[in-house]
Amino acid sequence: MTRSYALADLGRLDEAYRQAQLILPVYARVFDEEAARDYAADAENWGQGQLSQFNTAATDLARQTLEQAYERMEARAYGRVLTLVSTALLPMNSGLPESEVRVINAEAEILMARALGQLGRNAQAGNAWLRALGYLTETPWNLTDPPDFWGQGLTSDGDRAVIFDIFEGLADTAGLMGLSDIEQAALVQASDYAATPRARFSVLVRRARLALAQDDPEQGLALLRASRDVAAAAGADLDRTVAAFYIALTEARQSERETGELPPDRIVITAEAALAEYRANFIAEEDFIYSSAARMLVRSEALSTALDFARRAVTTMQARVAARNDTGFGQVQARRDARSTVELFLLTSHTAASEELDPRLAAPDCEDARGFMGCTVVAR
Repeated sequence: MTRSYALADLGRLDEAYRQAQLILPVYARVFDEEAARDYAADAENWGQGQLSQFNTAATDLARQTLEQAYERMEARAYGRVLTLVSTALLPMNSGLPESEVRVINAEAEILMARALGQLGRNAQAGNAWLRALGYLTETPWNLTDPPDFWGQGLTSDGDRAVIFDIFEGLADTAGLMGLSDIEQAALVQASDYAATPRARFSVLVRRARLALAQDDPEQGLALLRASRDVAAAAGADLDRTVAAFYIALTEARQSERETGELPPDRIVITAEAALAEYRANFIAEEDFIYSSAARMLVRSEALSTALDFARRAVTTMQARVAARNDTGFGQVQARRDARSTVELFLLTSHTAASEELDPRLAAPDCEDARGFMGCTVVAR
């Protein structure tokens, strides 16, 4: 009997009905008459293509699980997210409505990709993004042509937003892995689904990042200025100030190439402006501003500011890791992800001490203060 109810939960109503018809004669002899009538009534519903009151559709259970995963995502419990979404994935060809299964599974894979990305598992995140896209398409995407979407296609605003999220996430992950061909192809597709100012801003910033990685600062600056203008026109002050910060970093890098010196002033001003917007919007992930600024300023004369920013980056990262209510796996991955921030702090501390800018430290006989490997720093 339990097997027939399980089949009905999975949407295999014809099989559940046939199973019940085989069982009912024996069931009526073993159990009381009332229980047999209830079972027969449920079987009648299955025979008519409907669930009984004692059934919970697998799709409903999957959606309930996804809701829990979203809550854990908000709490930054990324290990728990992975555990939940793995149980929300539904088998194809199970008798459940195919369109619903595809949407649920794509949603689960998107959550999985985001959680894996937060844990620094970029290769696995990239595969999850591709699986999410695969549930919504007839054939695998070939990186060149637009996707061949399943069924009647995805045309609503909500559908387009989902496709944009997938391609944007794939581009971001590919960029972190140095896969510029996949990043470029994903950005081309994402551009076609960028329906909001925020989406257009995001694509422009990522295209700028790719141009800069390919040593095309002029194109990179043009795209960053375009992203700043999009944000300004939309009244998105946080995005506008972040774009201005990226512009300052790029212009300072260009100046360093031309003159051999890196001007720090615009970096500091735009970093503080972006940080003020983060605080105004109660966003607690500003450590990337601190670390990005420190990574550049350590090559300038503003070593004290670089050290201050690096220290604040570490402090912010520590607070975020400590606030996580995650699995042991998630906590370990979070600490590993913090390694680059800690190394940046050590670099700036070493350089500042080597230049005798920190009275608590001394670096005797230092031939190359900025060489990092050339000095021994001694605590007084």
